[in-house]
Amino acid sequence: MAPLQQRAPTTGQDLYRQSNYGEIVVDPTNADVVYVGGRSWWDPGVFKTTNGGASWEWVTPYDYDRKKWLTILDYGWITFWGPAVECLALSPADPKRLYFGTSGHLFASEDGGRTWQQRYCQVLADGRFRGNGLEVTCVNDIVADPVRPQRLYFCYADIGLLISDDGGKTFRRSYKGMKGEGNCFTVVVDPRAPQTLWAATGQWAWNEGYLCRSEDGGNTWRVVGNGLFNGQIRRLVLDLSSPVRKRRLLAAVNGFGFFESRDGGENWQSINGNLPSDAIKQPRGILIDPNEPRHLLVACAGTPERGGGIYESLDGGKTWRRVNRMAPFADIQMLVADPQNFPTLYLAAREFYDHAAQRLYLGGVFKSQDGGETWERLLDFHFVSAIFVHPKNPQILFAATTDHPYHDHCIGEGVLVSKDGGKTWRKENTGLTHLNISCLRLHPRNPSVLLAGTGGNGAFIGKMVGSR
Repeated sequence: MAPLQQRAPTTGQDLYRQSNYGEIVVDPTNADVVYVGGRSWWDPGVFKTTNGGASWEWVTPYDYDRKKWLTILDYGWITFWGPAVECLALSPADPKRLYFGTSGHLFASEDGGRTWQQRYCQVLADGRFRGNGLEVTCVNDIVADPVRPQRLYFCYADIGLLISDDGGKTFRRSYKGMKGEGNCFTVVVDPRAPQTLWAATGQWAWNEGYLCRSEDGGNTWRVVGNGLFNGQIRRLVLDLSSPVRKRRLLAAVNGFGFFESRDGGENWQSINGNLPSDAIKQPRGILIDPNEPRHLLVACAGTPERGGGIYESLDGGKTWRRVNRMAPFADIQMLVADPQNFPTLYLAAREFYDHAAQRLYLGGVFKSQDGGETWERLLDFHFVSAIFVHPKNPQILFAATTDHPYHDHCIGEGVLVSKDGGKTWRKENTGLTHLNISCLRLHPRNPSVLLAGTGGNGAFIGKMVGSR
């Protein structure tokens, strides 16, 4: 092939270094017209030849000086990903009509690649945006504001934090002042000072995490967390009984265990105490006894031999004891307590096979009525990512099911609901287009409203049928 002909200034970039072509389409009316989709991060996008490959033109060029794409008129709201082509199609009825998709965008051209328009969202004049039904995003968490009923916080992988002030109709991206803003794992809102927010950010590819705090409702952020190891924060809990000016926060940090702050997240100290070193590598849950803030329960994933299990502290984390006498689970995903009865606990787990011991640990939903000492299995399912208890009726349980990460065909069953304390379960999936549920929340102002996030198909808001 001849060198690619470029139209964009180079500013030191090697625009000829393109070696990863994943898609190719040929004009059915003229075999000399060919389009190729490039995945390389050097020069992603679409290339075109009109002379059978003797020369090529980059029809989605990037201006490295001005940091903008030259031919895409509307890039949409995802401006922080390049157009690495994952799919490319040409209309056989109109060969000048082309479409290409990235891992987050969809672009269309009606003139053989001269101009392009995005087709995956609508951007409003004030910078907010709304979707049009095409969603390929992965959700880590959804948090409903406890004071503002229409405000929702959507925590995404590869995108960061989106805030909606109209119940999920439109969105704005919140990231100014954050570090690791490309991923947001969770958000906590102070109900007594709702302009104060905390967000856990970082990187998925490696265990890197940060804690960011906002004092203006999420418009701007600053990084806090002196003494907090920079692993991914798996859980962030606010002690509602603590003084507003000296808020107590607890954090479960992947790889490093459990930490406490008594000044609103500015400074932290470890509360791992005598927890086994292997246990703190996979912290998955923190519970604060609402009647005694020094009484803590934590969940650590892993086999019993590697420290996995439920641990209790009566002195705020100075000393711990393992409370579960049996270990039917290993890959713990979430630990929650009955809002009306703290010793009653529920646990969500994924199936896990210990090759060394040749033992299978079950997935599903488990219940303890004695503070975590003994457990019964309520739901038999391979992979459960979340479990919640209705705050007014503990007989109503919500479970989020998911899938093995490498299955081509999803075996997740979406959201399951039990109205008899876990004896029977039924699907609550009306309107869901994806059953791989990565996270699940109940709206604090209306627990019949479910907030579900998926691994690849965006977020959903629904209402439990027949609920009040």
